[in-house]
Amino acid sequence: DAAVDGVHSAVLNLTQEQYEQWMGLSKEIQCRLEEAVKTSKDSSSPEARDITQLHRQWLTLVSNGYEANRHKGIAQLYVMDRRFTDYYDKNVPGCAQFLRDAVCHWADQIEML
Repeated sequence: DAAVDGVHSAVLNLTQEQYEQWMGLSKEIQCRLEEAVKTSKDSSSPEARDITQLHRQWLTLVSNGYEANRHKGIAQLYVMDRRFTDYYDKNVPGCAQFLRDAVCHWADQIEML
């Protein structure tokens, strides 16, 4: 609960420009996830790496720094908690699973970039 409250607080403290960037990243992630799933991309593909990087940017706008293990833990929630799964899979089933798998595959490597 404290972590979720912290994110809510961080979102409320974003500037208008930062909020628009955060929302734009969210839309881009969703579109690219849907396309990746529709075209049967693999979670180890360059497209999956790019989506993972976008998701990292999205997360770091509302958090302090980046940790690959934290990123992977958040991605696990996307398939463990039905609310997250329903959000990512709203248009194309399998997006939450793809994002989780991509983050688990790429997070350690993008931390080095």
